[in-house]
This record gives sequence, C-alpha cells and structure tokens, in this order.
Amino acid sequence: MKKIKLLLFTLLFIVFTACSTYRTVIPTGVYQIQSIACPEKIYIGSSTMIPERYYGHLNKLKLNKHSNSKLQKHYNTYGKNDLIFSIIMLVDEDDLIVTEQFYIDELKPFFNERDAINKLNRKEKRLYNKLMKSKSN
Repeated sequence: MKKIKLLLFTLLFIVFTACSTYRTVIPTGVYQIQSIACPEKIYIGSSTMIPERYYGHLNKLKLNKHSNSKLQKHYNTYGKNDLIFSIIMLVDEDDLIVTEQFYIDELKPFFNERDAINKLNRKEKRLYNKLMKSKSN
C-alpha cells in the first residue's frame, strides 16, 4: 500500500511538473511523511503547493535545519530513504487547516509538535471548537 501511495504521488508530481499550466494545477491538500523503519511514526501536514512543500521538507532535512526537531533527529538517524511522502487527501484551500487538524486528531502523529488549529484565526478556532464539541456529543 505504501509503495502504491508513493507511486501515485510520483505520477501526480510528474504530470503536474510536465504540464505547461503547472502553477494553476498544483495539488492542495493534506499529506503525511511516514517512516519505513518505524511505520507508527508519521507527520501530518498540509499545503496549497504539495510538491513544493515536499522539496522544502527534504531540503531543510538535508541541511539539518528543519524546524521539527523530532523529524530532523529521525532523518539524521535513518536517512532520506526511510521517509515516505504521500498525499492523504486533496481538499479546497478553505478546508485545508480543518482537514489537517482532523487527521492530526485521528492519527495522533508522532512527529507533529503542534496542532494545525494554531494556524487559524480566532473566529476560525471558535468555529472549529464548536464543530468538535458537537461531534463529541
């Protein structure tokens, strides 16, 4: 299943980069970075430009300058080939942070050091919290 996800992401990325309208069709969504050696260790993130975000993570990890200390330590120990980057869900930009937070709440990812909800403004946080309260009742 992991190889299929990686293959799907690779194919999507090739199609998007080969397309002359690349900038207008970049996928927006929620992604995960997962360890092969320790599959329970994952990172959940979101981006309006997933392929660029992927390369941003890789470059910072290679330079030993990633802001996520857990992910950086894992990369330094296991190397680049241990991490699989895959798209979990493509979503509209308006739903991006709430969808990311949903996956963080559900999957409880080891590498995440803070909630996505912190990216929201006060009004959006209130709406999100209200939604979560109604979900738990």
